[in-house]
Amino acid sequence: MEIIGEAYRELQDLVRLYAKENMPVLFTGETGTGKELFMSLYIKESKRSGKKMKINCAALSDDLLRSEVFGHVKGSFTGAVSKRDGKIETCKNGILALDEIGDATPQFQASILRVCESNSYSPLGADEEKATNTLLIAATNKPENLRHDLKERFHILPIPPLQKGDIPALATHFLGKPLMEEVIRELSNREYRGNIRELKKACERFKVEKGERIFSNKQNIILSYHFDYYRFRREINTWDRFIQPIIDYYGRDYKFEKYKYKYMSWDGDPLEWIEYNETCKNHKPYVVIYNLTKMYIFLRGIEKHARINDVLPKIDVDNVGYGDGNTRYEDGEIEYASDTIRIFENDLKEIFDNVSLPLLLGYIYLKAETQTVRKANMPQTPHLTYLLNLNLKEAEKEFLKHYYCYNIEKYQDSKELEKAVGMNKKSLDQKYKRNQ
Repeated sequence: MEIIGEAYRELQDLVRLYAKENMPVLFTGETGTGKELFMSLYIKESKRSGKKMKINCAALSDDLLRSEVFGHVKGSFTGAVSKRDGKIETCKNGILALDEIGDATPQFQASILRVCESNSYSPLGADEEKATNTLLIAATNKPENLRHDLKERFHILPIPPLQKGDIPALATHFLGKPLMEEVIRELSNREYRGNIRELKKACERFKVEKGERIFSNKQNIILSYHFDYYRFRREINTWDRFIQPIIDYYGRDYKFEKYKYKYMSWDGDPLEWIEYNETCKNHKPYVVIYNLTKMYIFLRGIEKHARINDVLPKIDVDNVGYGDGNTRYEDGEIEYASDTIRIFENDLKEIFDNVSLPLLLGYIYLKAETQTVRKANMPQTPHLTYLLNLNLKEAEKEFLKHYYCYNIEKYQDSKELEKAVGMNKKSLDQKYKRNQ
């Protein structure tokens, strides 16, 4: 088992920590993102002494699933000619992984909730309850189908969808050889709704249909990028709490249900950028924060209009300093014109087009968690701390790779590049290749 990709580096470390502490986790993510791989990683890293098993909740009917998990007594249903222990009993002192638990019935989920709450269960047809110390972990691509109280029993670890920056490394891994640049470019320009699983199929199709000409004799230079998993998790939770309910309520009627959270690259942590520019109103980028504040006010108004209570944190609109022809203030409240939803949709489109979604989500997060932006004190995100775990030679090599890729992507103009790094592109290329 091997998990490839920068988007999963920090998540793998988190999974190992949770497994070490025997914490119940729920992996959520789109289809094809590798939830089963992360469940396997958790099982591998756990030191529990009992058996460790998986079961696919979507592959069995409710009665058969309950029998498989909880067992049954003789005569509990037609065909139950003898007593049978379920997987919870089989995995005592171990782990039972429930894959696709979002496809299970509410009745089965209620039974699992009982196990999580009281460490006990009842086999089918039995009157008494049995104690268990089996650890449950789970995964689903339909977290909205889970009972709210059941989700609260797990530590939720969202798995990122396929990131464009990981496609070259994944494609090279799947095919086992360096690829021609045009092949990597073609693969990277496609969309993959099935995420990594769909990318793997596309790579296999290329190999079958185009043969050996897709491979290169030169080792691919795979540009590195940084995926901040902790920001991803913070942002997706903020989106699900504050923006998704608005889209669910209005999206279909107004035809903007296509908008869903997307991780966008950002140089540093947006929270720090917001704090700095909030206190520097003469600073040019403050205009962006100004527009995001406007978007936030619209969100509050739509929430009120939709009767979605307390989706967003409260805001003192008198101190925001924003007003336009569609908005007016009366005793701290806002009255909205009939085109409020269209304004919301247009603002959301602009935020996606300008790649400023991290700022909007950061702004809402700070308001939700601290009720202020200026008083928030967020530590700087340590992007390259994993280098400290490498030996010095490996750390130098890895750092130079990040340094090279960062500057090559940032400075397209050769004069700007030379001014920034103190050498021209040819010299930088040679230095990079010598160290690889």
